[in-house]
Amino acid sequence: MKNLYLFLLIIPFSFAFGQNIVENGSMENWTDGVLDVWTSEPGTVITEEFTIFSEGATAAKFHVITETQGNTDFRQAIPVEVGRTYSVSVDIFQMDDASKARIFAADWATYSDPSLINQWQTITHQFTASATGNVEVGLRFYDTDTFVQEEGSYIIVDNYFVECVDCEGTVNELFITSPADDAILPAGTTDVTIEFVVNNFDIGTPDSGADGHIHYAVDEGETQMHFSLDPIVISDLGPGEHNVNMWLVDNAHQPLEPEINANVEFIIPLVSTVNSIAELRTGAQDGTIYTLSSEAILTMQQDFRGQIWVQDGTGGILIDDNAGMITSTYNRYDGITGLQGTLSEHRGVIQLTPTADPGEATSTNNQITPEVVSVSAFNANPDAYESRLIRLENLTTNETGNWTGGGNYDFMAGDAPEDMILVRANFYDADYIGTSLPTEAVHIVGIASEFNGDAQIFPRDSNDIISTLGVADMDINASLVKIAVANNQLVIAGFDAKKIAIYNTNGQLVSTSTMIGNLQAGTYIAVMKNAEGKMVNVKFNKK
Repeated sequence: MKNLYLFLLIIPFSFAFGQNIVENGSMENWTDGVLDVWTSEPGTVITEEFTIFSEGATAAKFHVITETQGNTDFRQAIPVEVGRTYSVSVDIFQMDDASKARIFAADWATYSDPSLINQWQTITHQFTASATGNVEVGLRFYDTDTFVQEEGSYIIVDNYFVECVDCEGTVNELFITSPADDAILPAGTTDVTIEFVVNNFDIGTPDSGADGHIHYAVDEGETQMHFSLDPIVISDLGPGEHNVNMWLVDNAHQPLEPEINANVEFIIPLVSTVNSIAELRTGAQDGTIYTLSSEAILTMQQDFRGQIWVQDGTGGILIDDNAGMITSTYNRYDGITGLQGTLSEHRGVIQLTPTADPGEATSTNNQITPEVVSVSAFNANPDAYESRLIRLENLTTNETGNWTGGGNYDFMAGDAPEDMILVRANFYDADYIGTSLPTEAVHIVGIASEFNGDAQIFPRDSNDIISTLGVADMDINASLVKIAVANNQLVIAGFDAKKIAIYNTNGQLVSTSTMIGNLQAGTYIAVMKNAEGKMVNVKFNKK
């Protein structure tokens, strides 16, 4: 295939069967160490690989250095024709199992198998173009459970090949280009324009000398005729599912042999008003557009997929706005009235996909008191708390090290299995990322969520990780213990501390070391434990 690619460089491009539409899919062409044609994101470092390749003399070696998968895209645009089917393949060499590659070809497709280490595997996909023009193809890289940020992961890529599998022209063709199949149209739509393409068939009236014309039927109703390439406008449609079938006929109104037809299905959603989030959560996931008439309070938001969590007195819900429909700007604890969208479910979590921007906040600085929930009750019924702020108390963990973005950590409120809860660092830019995991009991506030029925909680920031040590009974009189600061190190007198945890005045854990050079000036509390397990806490100031 690589020799064929070199041949294509000197002939004009066409959609002929068997040719690689991708430029430099062979990974052979580099300029000053940079792979030609392809674009990439800073989450990968791409170098020329001379030793391991599937064809030719070189391949592209990817060093994946981030857990943020959207920052690893590897793309180029290729031309396609509407209705044509395209086959995609790429050779992948997993040097480890810490990440995997995924084909992107007009949409997300096949993953590589990260368990197939040190051997070539070919992953494939096939898609049909929905319009004539350019589409993007390429790869995205995903970290696995074994990914370590400091080390990254290595994958070699070669022979990215895209070919049209049905471009050796059939005589007669008919394609519907709009609306897209299974499209959900705006609520209240009554007139729909059907746009289409006809190839190798002259459309006109029977007495015009044309090859024939079009017959079509709406919702399997009466057959109607169309004598031009102008779009077909269908009127007086109501909410629900609709189907339009079109086929080519000759001048005697007889279908061609073999029959040449096209079909499209679309939905005009119902519009329904609900008065609470609890009522909204029970809505149908069938494209119905729901409007929440009451005010919801924003408790968390992040840039990823435009996600926003809101709640009222009856429940909470996740707004997944990957399309950027909401353009208004909000702050935490703003009130939003008039949320509108369709419902779906992902990994067990009910989501609202917005269909309109609700506009500016209708209130600000609202107060939300997280409900105190036992871990066992949360585990027994995560749906009852999903997407609301809750508080889980007196949690401990055996996990060590620092919080990492996307990390999952087992915490316990007791010894029974139902007393264990997964705490997920779901917000990659949270201020506690990179700080030490708690070494003593904490209360955790966060967004209640689940993953396929398993409860988990997402702390939003360091204020949601609350030390219990500040109110715990201490064994030693603090007045007998003195702490001084010298050369950014604590000097402790009157107590043989074997373990130390340093908290700021908000109760947030900031260090587990006597070295405090990284701490800002201010007042801190050192909670210390000696070899016998006796504890004391002492305030100190760093200047």
